[in-house]
Amino acid sequence: GLEKGLHEGMEGMLRKQVQLKFGPIPLWADERISAATNEQLEIWVTAILSEDTLEALLALRG
Repeated sequence: GLEKGLHEGMEGMLRKQVQLKFGPIPLWADERISAATNEQLEIWVTAILSEDTLEALLALRG
């Protein structure tokens, strides 16, 4: 319930941020975001502010 809602909220926020900063989400990135843990999503939601490419962002690990 609550855990799933939190995950979906973070995933949705990250997708919006990625689209605003980098444009349409490529399939490989969509798959990586879908498979991410809450911890990983939290890292990416914060790190997107300082990363210059989508590849660099999604290469970061928790």
